[in-house]
Amino acid sequence: MAKAIIMPKFGFTQETAEILKWLVPPGSPVEAGDPIAEVSTDKVDMEVEAPVSGILDGIRYQEGDTVPVTAVIAYIRQPDETLPPDIEAEAPTPTTDAKAPAANQPKASVSTASSPITPVAARIAEEHGIDVSTLQGSGPGGRITRKDVEASLEQGKIRAAPAARRLAREYGMELSNISGTGPRGRIQSWDVQAAREPGESGRATPAADVAEI
Repeated sequence: MAKAIIMPKFGFTQETAEILKWLVPPGSPVEAGDPIAEVSTDKVDMEVEAPVSGILDGIRYQEGDTVPVTAVIAYIRQPDETLPPDIEAEAPTPTTDAKAPAANQPKASVSTASSPITPVAARIAEEHGIDVSTLQGSGPGGRITRKDVEASLEQGKIRAAPAARRLAREYGMELSNISGTGPRGRIQSWDVQAAREPGESGRATPAADVAEI
C-alpha cells in the first residue's frame, strides 16, 4: 500500500506551511531520508524527507500552496504498486493561514504559473518593502521567484532577522542605526531592544530569538 507523506509540524504553534519547491518530480525513485520538497513556515525554511524508499507519486499540492500541518501532500509507492483510485481522485483545496489578515489571504492562494511573481517571492518582497516592478524575473515567462527577491536583498542589504525587522518597524527605528551581534553582523531582535534602551547592560539572549541565527 502506498505510504502517505504528511506536512510535518516544525513548531508547537505552527498550523500551516507553504510548499516552496518540489525537489523530486512525480514518478521518480527516492530513498528513505531523501529530501523531496522544500517548505516554509513563518519562522524557517525546511526540507521534507521521504519516509520510505520507493517512487514519489500522487502529489496533492503544488508549489506556492499553503498546506495544513499533518495533511497528506504526496505518496510513495513501490514499483509494482499503483495508487488507489480514491487517492488519485482526491483534489484537496489549498488553505490560507487563518491568523493572517484578510488582505493577505489572496496572496497565499496564488499558485498559477501565469502569475508574474510566486507567492513566496511576493511575501518576502512585501516584508522587506521591495518594489517588485523593479525586479527582473528569472522564472518561466519572466516570473519573479524567491531567488530574484533574495538577490535584490543581497545588494546593499542590511542583514537582520525577520523578528528584528518587525521589532524595528514597531519602534519606528532605522536598522542602519543598529549594530548587529549575530553571524556576519546580522541584527537580532535583542540588538534592536538594546538600541532602543541603551542604558541596559548585561542583557541575556532571549531563547525565542536563538532560532533567528
